[in-house]
Amino acid sequence: MIWLAILLVAVAVLEWLKKERAIGFALMLASLGFVVSLGVLNVEAFIVRQNIQREIKGYDDVPLRLDSQYFLNLSDDAVPALVAGFQNNSLTDSVREELGAALACKRYEHESDLEHPRRGGVFLFAVLFRLSEKHSYLLVA
Repeated sequence: MIWLAILLVAVAVLEWLKKERAIGFALMLASLGFVVSLGVLNVEAFIVRQNIQREIKGYDDVPLRLDSQYFLNLSDDAVPALVAGFQNNSLTDSVREELGAALACKRYEHESDLEHPRRGGVFLFAVLFRLSEKHSYLLVA
């Protein structure tokens, strides 16, 4: 949104200065800035952290359920944030179990993609939904 606002201001200023030919250059700079900031910010790790915080704090003091199923749709960029959440001992056991289950599914997907590159699909999430502490060895590489 910031890059869009910057572009809007740049277009308004360039119009006011009667420099319409520079609008294309401003568009290219704003696009480049947007693409670079996406690489720097790691949006998917941000999504994981925000979902964990939402689970902890809730909304108007009503706890919201962690959307751990959505974590399976995220790319491998989200894995470091999932691991950090799983290793965070201050989180409740239920949150850590759901994060562990998501990590186990991500690992299974990664291993099955390496073994069978043409085979797609997601491992059945329900099998590992309630990963207990005694099964956390599944997550160790």
